[in-house]
Amino acid sequence: MIRPLRINNSEMAEASKSSRISSENGSTENQPALLLGRYYIDANAPIPQLDSPSARAFSVEDRRDIGRNLFALICTPELPPRLDVMDTLKGEHITGLLPLVEWGTVFWPPLGIKIMVVVYEYPMGGNVVDPDTEDTTRLAEYDIPRRIVEPLATAIAELSARGITHHSIRPDNVYFLDEECQKLVLGECVTGPPGFDQTALVEPMHRATSSPGGRGPGTTSDDLYALGVTIFIVVTGHSSLETHSDTDIIYQKFEQGSYASICGNMETHSSLTEVFRGLLCDDPDEQWDLEKLDIWINGRQQPPIKNISPHRAKEPFLFNGYEHTNPKALAYAFSRNVRDAIRSIKDDEFQRWLRHSVGETEMADAINNLLEVASYNKGTTQGRDDYLVFRTVLVLDSTGPLRFKDFSCYPNGFGTAIAVDLLRKGNAKAGIEVILLELFTYWIKAQPSARHISPELKIVFNQSRNFLKSKQLGYGIDRCLYKLNPGLPCQSSLISSECVISIEDLLPALDNVSANIDSKLIPIDRHIAAFIATRFDEDIQPHLRALASTKQQTSIVGMMSLLAFMQYKLHPEPLLGLAGWVGGLLGPVIDSYYSVTTRRKLERDIPKLVRKGSLPDLFEFVDDADLRRQDWDDYNEAKERYAEAHSEAVKIEDRLKEQLAEAETAGERVTAIISVLGTMVIVTMIFIGHYL
Repeated sequence: MIRPLRINNSEMAEASKSSRISSENGSTENQPALLLGRYYIDANAPIPQLDSPSARAFSVEDRRDIGRNLFALICTPELPPRLDVMDTLKGEHITGLLPLVEWGTVFWPPLGIKIMVVVYEYPMGGNVVDPDTEDTTRLAEYDIPRRIVEPLATAIAELSARGITHHSIRPDNVYFLDEECQKLVLGECVTGPPGFDQTALVEPMHRATSSPGGRGPGTTSDDLYALGVTIFIVVTGHSSLETHSDTDIIYQKFEQGSYASICGNMETHSSLTEVFRGLLCDDPDEQWDLEKLDIWINGRQQPPIKNISPHRAKEPFLFNGYEHTNPKALAYAFSRNVRDAIRSIKDDEFQRWLRHSVGETEMADAINNLLEVASYNKGTTQGRDDYLVFRTVLVLDSTGPLRFKDFSCYPNGFGTAIAVDLLRKGNAKAGIEVILLELFTYWIKAQPSARHISPELKIVFNQSRNFLKSKQLGYGIDRCLYKLNPGLPCQSSLISSECVISIEDLLPALDNVSANIDSKLIPIDRHIAAFIATRFDEDIQPHLRALASTKQQTSIVGMMSLLAFMQYKLHPEPLLGLAGWVGGLLGPVIDSYYSVTTRRKLERDIPKLVRKGSLPDLFEFVDDADLRRQDWDDYNEAKERYAEAHSEAVKIEDRLKEQLAEAETAGERVTAIISVLGTMVIVTMIFIGHYL
């Protein structure tokens, strides 16, 4: 039984109309946001039934096509969206997939900042399993392959052909695109990290054990698994695990297997049982792929998959209140509690359980070897408890994510895991240690030979390690953050309200905030430096070295030279606000000139250049190489002449002493002194008049 939510066109139009009227009447309600000069997004017209877990839905009006039914999802600022997937899917019409119309950034009145939005076609039939509606659409069993499975499988296949996974397939993210409830589509998959909003119910057991931010794009097999769970809930109305916690679901899947845990003892048609067994099979070699699913859709028979339960130990191993009969389940439990895990790992009972109850002698030998190495290397990384737990967990479950302390991810989800930890928890210490200790090398070596590990993965981790080891401005964890998350906006507090994703938008953003910022602040902080180093396709190392100088004038010149270089390359339009901001910081640079005349000229002419809004012109004027050289040459010449004048004064003083010694009367001494002082005054006046 499928329960679609019916959407009333007249109600949509009335809501949009009333919102516009309240705005026209001067109401305190928020004004609509305008995307790309075309799409009005109404902050006063939320659509909660279309919300994603990490993105709220609002009504949209297309200025070029008023009757078009659209809605927008407002992305969460601290979550990196899938920009590459947005680019690929925009404007595409893929069978079984909700059409993505447009995306971009808008000023969002409720938050007072710019934010990422994604515009979709409105699914007029609503969610396929909405429980609040009284309307129902009944499907016969024989309709399910064609009406439900085929369009969704087609979408997965089309995405796979484009090198994309959906990784957001779940019952509440499947809709009817049309009012007649004939066109079934998968919902959005771009507003956050892949898999971030998935529960353990729809994730394969190995990927469910990763942190939500570190699951990575996953595979087409993962999408097919989620499709199997979704179809089961759509057809039967619920699963026996729906009310369980994620932790309980994961343990139950490890102990009983996915099919038994999700489907339980519910009775379904034999043909549906076949597809559930195929899609929810935990053995990657046996799980159905797109080809096998297509065979089933077309009604052809294929060898049945037996419901093989996971291997269970003869006796359970008690840890933290759970009786574990499976090493993989125990690995998950160990990774969640390092302090208690280390006591169990060092207990002889643990190895006895592996050898005699589980029958995994090789596992026990490997862990025993780890314990011996740890005892010989106390005080080093290999002797640390958290390191020993990490290696033990990897022995117990090599196909699971990398798990160290409270950090867990799959390698291609490392970037988003770091981003979520940094931006939501405030630190990513465990993730940083994973890179510095090169723990990924152990994870990669532990993988079965059949699992393909991209060579680029090793390059990424080596590069990240080099970034983290460097203390220079533009490196460190901030550089990793932007390198590994191309869709993440710049997190600098200076421009966090501007949602800067593209390097072309950085200078305009600084220009926009210049009027409301503390003018004593430097326009480039550590986040902006790392953002530029990552996304500006030019060599900026000389600028960064100058910017990082402990000498104030050198640092300011480095800042100004970098911004000027960027404006020259990216943004020829005037930047009046930013030029004024930079101009107000040039005091130390002006003071670095020796000539008073030059300094006064700079102070007099800088405001004229600021009003032009050209940073390159301002930089060339303030730090002109010829002017610097002339100032230096004049200074050296002045020093030489001063030295000559000083030498002459010393000679005169020496003669004065001789005259004083030879003088016989006080009058002669006074005359000599006056003569010498007069000579010195004349020399000094000549020097001042000539050089100043």
